Amino acid sequence: MTSYAILGAGLSGRAAYDYLLGQGERGISLYVPQEACREAEGAFPHAHVRPFGEKIGEDVVVRSPGIRPDHPAILAALARGARLTQEVELFLDACPADVYAVTGSDGKTTTVALASELLREMGYTVWLGGNIGVPLLSRLGEIERHHRVVLELSSFQLMTLSPRLAAGAVTNLTENHLNWHRDMEEYRRAKRNILPFAARRIQHASLPMGVEYPTLTFSATQESASYALRYGWLCHGEARLARAAQVRLPGRYNLENMLCAAALTEATADALGTVAESFRGVRHRMEHLGCFLGREVYNSSIDTTPSRTAATLSGVTAPATVLVGGAGKQLDNAPLTRALMAHARRAVFTGQTGEEMREHLLSHPDYRGTPTAYFVPDFDGAVRLAFRMTPVGEWLILSPAATSFDAFSSYEERGDVFSELIKRITQEQETP
Repeated sequence: MTSYAILGAGLSGRAAYDYLLGQGERGISLYVPQEACREAEGAFPHAHVRPFGEKIGEDVVVRSPGIRPDHPAILAALARGARLTQEVELFLDACPADVYAVTGSDGKTTTVALASELLREMGYTVWLGGNIGVPLLSRLGEIERHHRVVLELSSFQLMTLSPRLAAGAVTNLTENHLNWHRDMEEYRRAKRNILPFAARRIQHASLPMGVEYPTLTFSATQESASYALRYGWLCHGEARLARAAQVRLPGRYNLENMLCAAALTEATADALGTVAESFRGVRHRMEHLGCFLGREVYNSSIDTTPSRTAATLSGVTAPATVLVGGAGKQLDNAPLTRALMAHARRAVFTGQTGEEMREHLLSHPDYRGTPTAYFVPDFDGAVRLAFRMTPVGEWLILSPAATSFDAFSSYEERGDVFSELIKRITQEQETP
């Protein structure tokens, strides 16, 4: 009988546990931090719960994406002959449907959402998962051969994954997760893993991913790309698929997300035109919360890197106040500083990285006083100041350029708190 070691009790670990039990496996051990063992024993009654760091003696090690594959406990298990896998790999090995997958530093969530909508518009039943939503391993029994699956894959997953895909795409590559990856080259190699075993390979025209196989390219700035923006049209080669003006999402980067999704799915012109006009975005990604006391407010809490905030601000079409800061990833602040000087009237910095980000702006040789820069350490106070300083008719944007983990459990929680604070501030000001 094969024995399994599941590392971690989060969504991925739970999905792997339920799947293996459903397959009739009973030799399951769950490895969690010592302090979490008692709680895990109640939540995973059919597993042997052990402290992570103990010797792993099982045949198969199911790694949580957040645990590095070169962790000493994993390396020792592999040296004894164990096989390493992960929840998403179990899914890919068993999935009967064609799989379309996307990775990249920025834009991958919007791109997989667009790809899903394009495939639905072309008549398919579509399942969306991976690094977004619930693990699809728990829904495997419902997926049929004629369906389509769209996955968002992270570098953490791709480090030990060589997925066989109907199509795989890399949206872009900028500095990210360097507090987890050893260096940029390791990060690039992980992202590259999505391409070699895909039947259809897509990458941004500017990316030197080093893949030795035919690859389609996309770009909103390079007209020579396979999928490109030409004379106001989204094109595949010489074929016009949709007018750029039909795309409701703001910013050139969203045109590139649309081009990438079209390349991934081989979208028809009819499907692309319909989705371009109907798709309004994904929550926490330049999400328009509404007009509050004359101010247009946007939640882009997903912007957890300086380059991601720079891309978001490139689509801003009105004077804006930008709320920035959180927990850092040891990334270069230069893209953020340049974007703030180009697109913001005011910047309110907060959180662990706020002072450092503000100082980088103020000390830049090209800084001439715009945007005006303020630091408020707590999130509540920063939101209140940002709202108060934004004139009627202008925009207020949460685009942190940092992770949320100094104050929140996730970027989703940060975005939700921001939204609720804006509503509360509005109610307070409207109450006589």
